[in-house]
Amino acid sequence: QSMDNAIEFLMMAALQWIKKSFQSQDVSCTLLQIEEVSRFDVEMNRSLGRASIGVDGDPMITALRSEVLTLASRYKDGVLQPALRPLYEALNVQGELCIELICTFSRTLCEVMVRECLKIKNQKPSGDLLNSIEKLRKTGFIAPWVSSYMHGLRVLGNKSVHPAHSPPKYLPQHLGSADLVSAMSAVRCLLSFWDEHVVQSG
Repeated sequence: QSMDNAIEFLMMAALQWIKKSFQSQDVSCTLLQIEEVSRFDVEMNRSLGRASIGVDGDPMITALRSEVLTLASRYKDGVLQPALRPLYEALNVQGELCIELICTFSRTLCEVMVRECLKIKNQKPSGDLLNSIEKLRKTGFIAPWVSSYMHGLRVLGNKSVHPAHSPPKYLPQHLGSADLVSAMSAVRCLLSFWDEHVVQSG
């Protein structure tokens, strides 16, 4: 079969397996030819309905990308590492940026930050991110607008992680460049908050 059909079948089969399995948490795929990686990424994103955007024509995205990469590089090896490394790699690619991938990793970063901030307040995370953010907000440790950045990333990440099986009725139906700007702006604010109020105070 053609590679695009093969990748689409592989992705859909892997997703179905994870949904039906009680024990599996992820499925790993191995490519035998390194030169196929870029094409595999493109076809995988296409089969999952992910949108990509070029950064050259948008100065706002270019500037935010640069700032987020600079801030993220400071904490790639600390407690934020599990989320920051994949986010850094998704932003530091050559060519187009995958909107859903960046939103997914941004949500993961938010989750790790919330967990670590709750630890500072001797609190345990709740069962889901929404309640964990609200629990953190009620401690008084974060400003209301900081919690709104967190909720924004949670919603954008949820949309990216759980694509609709059929076109939704709401508009717009897909994430776009404005949503990418929102996600990167929120990440920039959260990393600045982390830098100024968590690292420097602790």
